[in-house]
Amino acid sequence: MSCHPNRFLAGSKRSPGNSAVFPDRPTDTGAQLFCINRTDPQATAHQKSGRAIFGKAGTDVAALALLQIFCFLILAYLEPRFVLIHFFQLIPYVALVLLIAQGQRRWAYMIGPLVSLGWLGLAYCAGILVWAVEQLRAREAFNSAAKLVALLAVFTAVIAVIMFLRCRLQWLTEYAGQESNHRVFLTSAALVATYYSILICWLWDAVLSV
Repeated sequence: MSCHPNRFLAGSKRSPGNSAVFPDRPTDTGAQLFCINRTDPQATAHQKSGRAIFGKAGTDVAALALLQIFCFLILAYLEPRFVLIHFFQLIPYVALVLLIAQGQRRWAYMIGPLVSLGWLGLAYCAGILVWAVEQLRAREAFNSAAKLVALLAVFTAVIAVIMFLRCRLQWLTEYAGQESNHRVFLTSAALVATYYSILICWLWDAVLSV
């Protein structure tokens, strides 16, 4: 194997200071450039790791899941009677963040829409959304606990709609037409159905005990 210095130099660019810019590994969006700092190699490593974290696919879905987690934590604080139920509601969204962090976006993009549809259906059938809209339209002090709970309930529904659309779009873009899609769907549907069956039973018992 022979070395071609001209070809190597043609593929690199000089940058000001003690740095050289080289083409990074090719990605779906084309080649990227990274800068090697000859005086501080650790700075180069931090630069690449930071770009990998913030430029990672699925971060929008993870951000939506984190917003849902934040909302349910506030609801747990505002409604001490249902604190365990609200903590239980965190489970699928924590799972979505972990799946995306581990690179399992296929599962995240399938579980996300199912969880969102489940929450929207439960909130509508249980009358939570109707109650929330009525509370927001009522002429009461906005700083009341009921108003804040109603606002968070509507906000979680809006996030669920956005998450459903984003996950479906990403799924169609990255994984449409693959052979193992039916297995992912059936497994995800079984997990989500089991989760919501437990949540519904728990919520029903909590409402009856009030």
